[in-house]
Amino acid sequence: MPLAAYEVPESFKVYASDIGLLTSMFGFETQAALIKKTLTGPAKGGIYENLIFDILHKRGFKLYYYKKNDSLEIEFLFEKEGSAIPVEVKSKKGENVSLNSFIADFNPAFAYKLIDGNIGVSGNKITVPQYMAMFI
Repeated sequence: MPLAAYEVPESFKVYASDIGLLTSMFGFETQAALIKKTLTGPAKGGIYENLIFDILHKRGFKLYYYKKNDSLEIEFLFEKEGSAIPVEVKSKKGENVSLNSFIADFNPAFAYKLIDGNIGVSGNKITVPQYMAMFI
């Protein structure tokens, strides 16, 4: 801490500020697949990650990301009460290896996993539906 001390200025992510425009850029087929819940692949994960970024950014969080290696990445980190809080965004059900690894390495006060599913708590990991990101 602070997270800004570990920032690497030449390593960054870019997000769209309007999720509607983002999905329009992918075309009608992608929009229809999102509505039907049949979209798969990296586009789905990117859209969900962008959506969560937009929500958290508009809530005023200064967001960072964490990448341990090519396979372990936490989409978002923010500071709260002197702690780094990780947020992992999942567009599908499955294991959350990156978040589990981060928790094991750094033992944050709590961690969020945002999914297309129900609320749950396991240790210091809080699982919430993506639409509840506005309440974080």
